[in-house]
Amino acid sequence: MVSFTCVSSLAQLAEGDEGAAFPAIHRGQHVGMVGLHRAVLQEERQEFAAPGTAPRKLVLYATQAPDYATLQFRVNGQDLPAKFDGYAASVQPAAAFLLGTFEPRDGKFTLRAEVAGANPAAKGAMYFFGLDCVILEKP
Repeated sequence: MVSFTCVSSLAQLAEGDEGAAFPAIHRGQHVGMVGLHRAVLQEERQEFAAPGTAPRKLVLYATQAPDYATLQFRVNGQDLPAKFDGYAASVQPAAAFLLGTFEPRDGKFTLRAEVAGANPAAKGAMYFFGLDCVILEKP
């Protein structure tokens, strides 16, 4: 089960049957989680089960919008150098954003997203984030 420290469950990760849990995004070696669009206010921390002990490449798929924030990520306690710019002039899917390759800790991955500002062109609240999917790929 994917759990949040903030609001609610994001998705269930079926151990041993990843394709059945996420048929739209599972392509033989992928497992993923889907479905969060909401305000981040300060930070969002998500933990999700790892499908084994091998390192996995984490790829983020998100939505961009006029009022979305720029985010800084941390995976398993490691700050990532690249920031994700959630801004776009209209709502649209963002290009894949590679978080990196990580080993699971205690059988899970911990992903933290923190508001790190906003694009100068952003309008409105500027603290929203649309997480569509995180894919775990074999490196």
